[in-house]
Amino acid sequence: MVRPSGFSFLLPSLCLCVSVVSPLRANPPVASYLFPAGGQRGTTVPVRVGGLFLYKSCNFEMLGPGVTATKEIRSTPTRWFEGAVLPLPDSQQAEDYPKDMAGEVRVAADAALGPRRARLWTAEGAASGLTFVVGDLPEIVEQEIDGDPVPVEVKLPVTINGRIFPRGNIDDWCFSLRKGQTVTCEVNAARLGSPLDSRLQLFDPHGRAVAENDDHFGTDSFLRFTATEDGLHRVRIADANFKGGQAYVYRLTLTTAPYVEPPAVPQPADAAPGFRLALSPLDARNPQPADALTLPRGGSVKFRVAAERTGGFADPIPLTVDGLPDGVKATNTTIPAKQNQVDVTLTAEKTAAVGPSRLSVKSGTQTAVARSPAGPPEVDTVLLAVGLPVPFKVVGDFDMRWAARGSTYRRKYRLDRGGFDGPVEISLADRQARHLQGVTGPVLTVPPGVSEFEYTVTLPPWMETGRTCRVCVQAVGVVKEGSAEYVVGFSAVGNNDQMIAVVETGRLGIDVSKGSLAAAPGGSAALAVKVARGKGVAGPAKVELVLPPHVRGVKAEPVVIAADQTTATLTIHFDRDKLGPFNVPAVVRATIEDAGGPLTAEANVEIVPAD
Repeated sequence: MVRPSGFSFLLPSLCLCVSVVSPLRANPPVASYLFPAGGQRGTTVPVRVGGLFLYKSCNFEMLGPGVTATKEIRSTPTRWFEGAVLPLPDSQQAEDYPKDMAGEVRVAADAALGPRRARLWTAEGAASGLTFVVGDLPEIVEQEIDGDPVPVEVKLPVTINGRIFPRGNIDDWCFSLRKGQTVTCEVNAARLGSPLDSRLQLFDPHGRAVAENDDHFGTDSFLRFTATEDGLHRVRIADANFKGGQAYVYRLTLTTAPYVEPPAVPQPADAAPGFRLALSPLDARNPQPADALTLPRGGSVKFRVAAERTGGFADPIPLTVDGLPDGVKATNTTIPAKQNQVDVTLTAEKTAAVGPSRLSVKSGTQTAVARSPAGPPEVDTVLLAVGLPVPFKVVGDFDMRWAARGSTYRRKYRLDRGGFDGPVEISLADRQARHLQGVTGPVLTVPPGVSEFEYTVTLPPWMETGRTCRVCVQAVGVVKEGSAEYVVGFSAVGNNDQMIAVVETGRLGIDVSKGSLAAAPGGSAALAVKVARGKGVAGPAKVELVLPPHVRGVKAEPVVIAADQTTATLTIHFDRDKLGPFNVPAVVRATIEDAGGPLTAEANVEIVPAD
């Protein structure tokens, strides 16, 4: 797009200010991450799009030439690693729990290298902020596992797609170098919009740290190292602040080819009389890009257009918004003389059609472009989604009780249907008032016509005692308008609507006779187990060994400790080959089916290779 001198548009970021002209309940979507965040030219890349309030499916698009994406991405099991217990007061902070959606991106063989923008929308709104990078090197995607880092050997050159997940996670990648060979290691994370503040460390064949870097391209790390001997070298990537999560994606490029530093961003020359335009935040704390807007049906949304005037230019600056759908109008579309900004308002009628439109903001022949806070590429349209108000809501009365860890917790709710008569699915909300610390809950269907229900969550046996647990639920239903069907949801986040429990000591305990076991190929190990039943707890206890899927070659048949007994022996068998990796403790879990729900207790056992 050609822009005359002294006159250009930039839309670097946007903060939405929604003003409602009719009662509204909705969960506009949030785009949290795209993983992997790139792919090699000429390949088809399976991707996971993480976000909030995407439900069973949502619409998805990728912008720019040479890439096409699945138009509808669908719910898939979410990869989750709990990580270490998050203690007080950190466990009392609000936290999002994005869900994974599956799709794929097809990259043309002649696609231009570099980033592309992606965005999504539902019946409740639109979201953006996702970046996918087209690369030219072979690529791999981390096979994520729980526990301590297990070094993975790769062949250079390569671009590695990984995540620092959960909190405090570390990834190790190994590769062979010859003496005198120089390797370049470059992280692309913050430039993708990832929250990762990367730190790189490089180790020689003897395990000695020989190079490291924290910040180079902003908070993205970079280092170059020349090997002093032949052998297997290792690069470690972690978050500099010991954080991590589902959205902490990265691309780590390792190559021995000559490296050329990216060119510096050119600084604008002195402009002729005129102005430069930008969409700027209404709230400077909001980092979201400017190419997606949610407009509630019967409501309004504002976005700010700012002008950087040059050369003494002081005239009014008229704006037009092209592509508005029927039932939507734009007002306040002129930046007044001698002023530097205006808040444009989009308003939707109560009967405006639900769905997406693509807008362009212009002044004369100039078309504005949107730029992500993380950098290019630019986008010359804004995705506007008219969202549907949610008729129903979940209502509760304030209820706060003690609850034992390792038990279940129930509370009653009312469903204010607001004229909606279909089934409603209840589950844990994507956005929680506090870190869940392992609390889980089912998907419960409230049948048509029913307006009361009880929801049950399970408190893990390792929860921190003394903390106040606050769990939020969400309700999802299908609203029909003529032949159209729209999936919408409501999150019950008010103080009266939360499941509030003060966590106390569990009612069931378990001890094991050994803190570690040696895994001898083809052998077995006996582990004595003792359970302690609290007051009022009776019945047989099932004891079983629990290991993550990536640990191979270890198994044990569950044992039952009779109601009048407290001890048993768990026999653990080891295969002759393909054992491990033993980078995470095994869990010995005891379960008693109590009248109020199952009670659980857990103990950890380290498994180590036999000498």
